[in-house]
Amino acid sequence: MELQTSQVDLDSIEVNSDFPPTDPEQVTYLAHAISSVGGLIQVPVVKQLDLETYELVHGYFEYQAYLKAREISPDLPDRMRVFVITKKNQKAIQQQLEVFETLAGGKPSPDSNGTVPPDLAIKLNNLVSAVELLQKDVKTSAAESKEAILEAIDERLPKPLPPLESFNQINESHVARQTLDKLKAALGDSKAQQIVQNLQKYRKKKPEQLLSSFAEVIEAVGKDSRGRRYLTENSVLKVIDGW
Repeated sequence: MELQTSQVDLDSIEVNSDFPPTDPEQVTYLAHAISSVGGLIQVPVVKQLDLETYELVHGYFEYQAYLKAREISPDLPDRMRVFVITKKNQKAIQQQLEVFETLAGGKPSPDSNGTVPPDLAIKLNNLVSAVELLQKDVKTSAAESKEAILEAIDERLPKPLPPLESFNQINESHVARQTLDKLKAALGDSKAQQIVQNLQKYRKKKPEQLLSSFAEVIEAVGKDSRGRRYLTENSVLKVIDGW
């Protein structure tokens, strides 16, 4: 005689017997294991009551864990693989069930072999999973807080002015520093310093006369001792591109 399993609808399984209460932590632990592999490897035993109804005989813990697993992973089938008791296999199945019950009755001593008892191991594994989830949440919250802080700092930092506005406000110290850095990047150190100095002198002489175009900026900056302009149309374009 070969023992074979069948698949039955979960709704067709009735729990009429008074099974011992199950540990919720153990049920949850097994449920996660079932969810991770996509099925239950230890098959419950049922007795057929009529054409479409079965009574759970053995495997209440596994049955509860599978129901919990479907809450975790709703894509798990709503059918369960079971052993169905028949007249032919009833004696053989009953013998195995008696062995299982005998083994379940003998619980190992906590320290007899220097190993962690199964119940405690499950509780520790659940605790580790909870801690790992908490750590993940903390890391996510910390990352979000860091991003919010950086955004707040960025909002408080003075935004760089457009080139023409910077040239008109060149006598303000923070604008002068920003303008000097931009000019250095585009034209080099010495020329940048000379341009800033010349613009500052120009704005002091004509504080009410704003520079309205880059052509006026070129004139305001002036020329060096050899008659060469510090700024040309090409160098202005270079400054604007790097601004």
